Amino acid sequence: MGSGKWEVGAAEPPGDGVRLQGRIQVPFSELPVSSYKVEQQRVRYRDRDFHFVSYEGHPANERKGESAEPPMWYLMGPGKRWPAVPHVVGQPAEELEVALVGWIKEQGLGRAVVTRRP
Repeated sequence: MGSGKWEVGAAEPPGDGVRLQGRIQVPFSELPVSSYKVEQQRVRYRDRDFHFVSYEGHPANERKGESAEPPMWYLMGPGKRWPAVPHVVGQPAEELEVALVGWIKEQGLGRAVVTRRP
């Protein structure tokens, strides 16, 4: 394997679990790991299906100009996601569905789909 050090510019770290983080080498076992459990919820409203996924919140990052975000439910679309309502761990399913349907109504997404005939 080698020295166990990852050279700058190397394609990938060596197999011994050491990664270069900034200029400090940190064993993989000491890197922070999230315990957040992603959840999914499907909602059917006015003959339309909506797919929501929960995402972990993150702290503000001034360097990137990002503000802090709490854990949220996101409406999933093709290649895009939209923040919907806060994710509350342990929230009853019925209460969550009411919140998600309320958000769908606020966004005007519950309108009937109109198909035009040529």
